[in-house]
Amino acid sequence: MNRLLCSKKMRRITRILFLLSFLVGIGTGFECVNKVYGQQIVENYARAQVIPSIIELEATPLHLYALSETEGLVVFRQSADSLQWLYSSSGMQRRGTVIDADVRFAYIYGNGRRLGVIEPTSVLGVYSSTTLPAVPLSVARTGQVLWVAMGESGLGKVSLLSPETVDEDIQLPFESIFNEHNVLQVKSEPSSTLFVLTESTPSTRWLYRFSVEDVDSLTLDQYWPLTTQNESSVISNIHLVNTVLYATNSDGEVFRVLLSENQELRLEYITSFGHEIDTMGEHLGKLFVRTRNGRLWVGNREEGFTLVRQDAEAGNYLAVSHHGVYLSQFDRITPLRLLEEGESKDQREVETKSTEQISTEGSGQNRSLTPVLSQIEDQILPLGATMIVGIGQENPLPADRIDFTLLSQISGAFIRGHSIYWKPASNQVGRTTFTILATSSSGVTDTTSFVAEVRAFNAPPLFAPSRVMSIPAGESFETEFRATDPDGEPATLIRYLGIDLPSGSKLNEQTGLFDWKPEIRQTGTHRFRIVATDQWGAAATLDVEIQVVEL
Repeated sequence: MNRLLCSKKMRRITRILFLLSFLVGIGTGFECVNKVYGQQIVENYARAQVIPSIIELEATPLHLYALSETEGLVVFRQSADSLQWLYSSSGMQRRGTVIDADVRFAYIYGNGRRLGVIEPTSVLGVYSSTTLPAVPLSVARTGQVLWVAMGESGLGKVSLLSPETVDEDIQLPFESIFNEHNVLQVKSEPSSTLFVLTESTPSTRWLYRFSVEDVDSLTLDQYWPLTTQNESSVISNIHLVNTVLYATNSDGEVFRVLLSENQELRLEYITSFGHEIDTMGEHLGKLFVRTRNGRLWVGNREEGFTLVRQDAEAGNYLAVSHHGVYLSQFDRITPLRLLEEGESKDQREVETKSTEQISTEGSGQNRSLTPVLSQIEDQILPLGATMIVGIGQENPLPADRIDFTLLSQISGAFIRGHSIYWKPASNQVGRTTFTILATSSSGVTDTTSFVAEVRAFNAPPLFAPSRVMSIPAGESFETEFRATDPDGEPATLIRYLGIDLPSGSKLNEQTGLFDWKPEIRQTGTHRFRIVATDQWGAAATLDVEIQVVEL
């Protein structure tokens, strides 16, 4: 069966089926709809990005990472309403095939003993790399430390204080605890907890929980055997989704990890997906699950789960953050969202329309085949990066009824699908005008232009100095962390991100407003970091110290 699915004939059929669903999406405003228990999953093709040969997708609250076999690592900055390309790092695919990420760093591994650390808020991207004593199986950060699961070699500790400390000899601070265990996996809440999955025998798994003492040390809280009612069911992975910990096995069974008041652990069975789970994430009360055989499921325990994508040839790579869900199919990355009840009745009628009906709707055939290109904002990028800009349409036409041409004769620039790719050379620093021509199958045309400015250097935002603040416990506190861009870009393009924020506090991504009502138990000193990024990724950091006092 696997050979049959991989045959050229089946590949051709699956791509045709995907194209048909894509055409339906284009004909209705670039959105394709699938029902899930009265709600609908919408793929927003108007915000699609085409990256060839995608092999991995990962998202954090601020960034989206796509790893390509041909393009390397492509980094986007994401927000609730946009996906903005930052830069591409060619050759990064040779460093590994797995990406893990948190709010500060991304980590790439999977090719031998090499581990790469990526800092997406810097223009260069790469923070540091090191060679480990064993192949890394999993990584997770707490404070300024990266913990590495290395199987028989134990749990490794890598300092993230600086690029130089990453390449220092790895430490094994818990060697005595894991001397008879294989360390299989690590998951963390970076400011509070580290979970470690180990193996003592081929059929026995253990879960260790550590608490974060400070920025570079842990304390062992407790450990438990992970056993299910079925003795043949052996836990193979743990997944930390928001603050909920799940355990799964190779058969795709999912268990929620629960602790009683007296700290006794039990596994609560949720469901089974039939194949080992690759990715789990939650958005708007729904779990999005991708299995290793490329299938995508959506649902929850109360309503059940629905198989919404089953074509393994499409890839169906999944990335989930609090901004939303991204799906990669046939190298096209699209945002997903769930339609609320009563929203956009026209979108719900998509399932009953044929491609022919969609292409001839409106006041007439000529109107439906008249291309209207969306205005493309001017772009700014650093020298050495690759620009990727989507081409949008106000009156979307099916892919087989429109053709795009780049009228500007620009070295290194070309159109791929619905995107413009350009890698500027050193002699192209400055402003370059791009003009795109759209031609429909009926011969009607439209054009749009934008300017791309290549800068030899981009100055990061600047913070005003911050003093130590003292605030009373039990009372609401607000302050604003603001940064300015010396390049003169609008302040609204700066985004703020908090690293290791105190529990219960909030930071507004767009304004830098910090809001917190500390509890009595939080009396003491709290240190955290604010990161400000400009519109194309240059970043500045501000270290903050707040003392909570009891009045």
